[in-house]
Amino acid sequence: MRSSYLLLGMMIMVSMLAGCINEGTDSQPPDADNDGIPDEDDACPNIYGEASNQGCPTSTPTTTSPPVITPRPSTTVPPTTTPAPTTAAPTTTQPPTTTPAPTTQPPTTTPAPKGPVYSGVMDLVIYDRPEIVDDSLLYYLYESVPGTLNTTGLYYLMRVNLSNKNEMTYANLYYLSTVQMVDNGAVFCSASGGDDWVPQYLNIHDKVFKNLAVRTMEGHDDWWIVYVLRSGTYKQVYSQDLKTGKEYNVTISPCNKENADLSGNMVVYSQYNRDWDIYMASVTGGGEMPLSTLDGDEMYPEIDGNDVVYVIKKGTENQLYYVSTIFKAPRKLADSVGNYVVKDGRILYYDKEDSVWKLAVITDETIVGYTLSEAATGDSNKIAVSRSWAYVNGHIFKLTNL
Repeated sequence: MRSSYLLLGMMIMVSMLAGCINEGTDSQPPDADNDGIPDEDDACPNIYGEASNQGCPTSTPTTTSPPVITPRPSTTVPPTTTPAPTTAAPTTTQPPTTTPAPTTQPPTTTPAPKGPVYSGVMDLVIYDRPEIVDDSLLYYLYESVPGTLNTTGLYYLMRVNLSNKNEMTYANLYYLSTVQMVDNGAVFCSASGGDDWVPQYLNIHDKVFKNLAVRTMEGHDDWWIVYVLRSGTYKQVYSQDLKTGKEYNVTISPCNKENADLSGNMVVYSQYNRDWDIYMASVTGGGEMPLSTLDGDEMYPEIDGNDVVYVIKKGTENQLYYVSTIFKAPRKLADSVGNYVVKDGRILYYDKEDSVWKLAVITDETIVGYTLSEAATGDSNKIAVSRSWAYVNGHIFKLTNL
């Protein structure tokens, strides 16, 4: 019974399915895009279109508008960032703008020493070596009436202001024969004969005459004088305080001395051992010690402050040397010299080899040399020097930037 019902249901389902199939076959031809145009007549069967355009959409041209994505070229804008490096690059070239600095620096070293500046000629009749006092006043002795043995000579002590060339008579001096200028603005007048005349000393600043108890004087500084006298077997160096009159034995060692000179509290002189050497000692005595002991005879030292110049005799020539009382390292300045003088860190000397006057400027352990090309050639003892001025036999030089 149950099987008959089952058979009846299956028959009904088959008939229903058959009805559906028959329905499809009786309907319109296939149209995949549902645009009402059969697929077999539709040029665009899968795209909804218009019958006037064979089933294709008439708006298809508008689909070409996507090229609007051409703004992509705007991604090429980065090139606009490349100019930035062009500005940065110049900044790297800027350092060269700092290189000019070194170009300005070297000149600061080269123009520094300008050297002596020629200041002109003064026709002065000078009796003996002049002296520059207070770094601007040139004192010198003018011999009006020459003195001879046992006769009185007349000398004028003259003063010239080197800055403005003004000249004046400072004092009249009446003495026998030798009258000479010495350093630090003083005149030493030495009597050579007769009992009525005694050596006298004139201090320029104080205008004070003072009788001296000695017959010779080799150096002077600040109311002190030094001289050499024989004491027993040997010549020794002595000093005297002109204010008190007290005398001191500067040297006592058993050997001869010559050529004493004084600056401050220090005396330099030549001492004979196996040859002549340069020694120094205290002005009040003691502390004798060698300053220069090179080969040959070292003679005629002149001292100013810590600076000492002297010569070494080599045959007929005198070699000029410099030594400091501090550094004690002698150095040669010239192979053949005539007259020379040292003061205020300047050495003025006549170079016989070159036949010119030269100036050496001392700064610590450095010495710079200059030639006074405008000065008249030929040796002379009419010379003077100071920190700012040099005088050579009538020729005046201003010493600037040395």
